[in-house]
Amino acid sequence: MNRETIMLILRNLAVLALAVFPLCFLLAWLQGLITGMPDTHRIGYMLETGAFYFFSYLGPVLLGGVVHQAMLLMLPRGWPAVRRRLVGALLSVVIPGTVVLLGQPPDVLAWLILPMVLALVVYALLLRLPPTGPPGGNAVTE
Repeated sequence: MNRETIMLILRNLAVLALAVFPLCFLLAWLQGLITGMPDTHRIGYMLETGAFYFFSYLGPVLLGGVVHQAMLLMLPRGWPAVRRRLVGALLSVVIPGTVVLLGQPPDVLAWLILPMVLALVVYALLLRLPPTGPPGGNAVTE
């Protein structure tokens, strides 16, 4: 693994932690407003609750992101870019799966299924894939 690949992995993890994960919370808040959940109209309460859950779940989400990145590195280099991107998007379900494996009850995440799916679609669109081409040759990045 070279420096470029490590930087790519760190970039993907930063996108996950700083853009996609907060987007999931924003979408969950909007879902709460639409469904009429209590206290969703109080911004202070939502910011406090969101910050608590953000910092509580940041570790498991980033661990899921690391697992996801490791799986992406194991994809065959000879696959076309479209296939690699599609498989990368499908493999992103590993991220909430890791959160469940680390102790979060699945019923809590079931309520957040729509915000999670939308956030993972955004993550798949922002995701940078590892270099392609023959191992040891001139790699072309997407």
